[in-house]
Amino acid sequence: MDRASAVSTLIGMLLDATPSLKGQAGQFGGSYEAQRMLLRGLMNMCQVRRRPPEEFFPLQDQLLAAERDDRPTVTFGLLKPSILSPKVRVYRGDILNIKADAIVNAANSSLLGCFIAGHNCIDNCIHSAAGLELRFECAQIMDKAGHPAPVGCAVVTSGWNLKASHVIHTVGPAISGPLTSQDRADLASCYTNCLKAAREHGFKSIAFPCISTGAFSFPHTEAASVAVPAVLSDLKAHPDDPEVIFVVFEQVDAEAYDYVMKDLREKQLNPDNAPKEVRLSALWNVKAPGGGADRQ
Repeated sequence: MDRASAVSTLIGMLLDATPSLKGQAGQFGGSYEAQRMLLRGLMNMCQVRRRPPEEFFPLQDQLLAAERDDRPTVTFGLLKPSILSPKVRVYRGDILNIKADAIVNAANSSLLGCFIAGHNCIDNCIHSAAGLELRFECAQIMDKAGHPAPVGCAVVTSGWNLKASHVIHTVGPAISGPLTSQDRADLASCYTNCLKAAREHGFKSIAFPCISTGAFSFPHTEAASVAVPAVLSDLKAHPDDPEVIFVVFEQVDAEAYDYVMKDLREKQLNPDNAPKEVRLSALWNVKAPGGGADRQ
């Protein structure tokens, strides 16, 4: 079955499971792009209690696997070593391109993914590319837990249709006022707990997004200044830690990680030097045009 036919069939199955959405679906254009957008939106909105028929999943997997193979593949070995550690590298681009043992998802406390149709947050993007199996696997985990996922958790699932073999879901701190030491500690725990989970599962490579810097409003450079030392400290304490990729999607985050790494390197080389004055746009909690910063 070609992609257009697959998309049409999958849409039909989801609408049969949720007939109340048929009116909204009819407002989408007939082009492949519009119908593919509709399919993503319907998948995003799919409720756990309305599981599609089982024939949905092989067809969905065929479509998502083809789209996965269309994307470039980025591995740890293809990236330039950082100035701080040969086990740490930075990639500016889409985390969906990363082929690793695990990528980290900046999730919400439900751990079920983002239900907003077509939303460009990283939670939505990962679930959309992995397929609905990921939501149902997370639902089983949450049913067993019996409570919302806490900040700093590290929950391992399959990667399903992603390039990465697994996803580690973590919930970052949401900032609603002045940043506190507890906020920083909570964010650091996301990184260290994910690395602990990776060690326990024998993972050799892991990719982190910029946790909490999107809708959760953690300032970009402050987030980088927590993430990088937390990972470096964990690598030092645990030589069996996996190789780490920091994935930055926005220019503001690329600047933030570049600044933080250069600053830490300068402190390593010249520990007695006075701190330099910082003038960097990444220190301002701005977002790039188009709302792409929400992908973190």
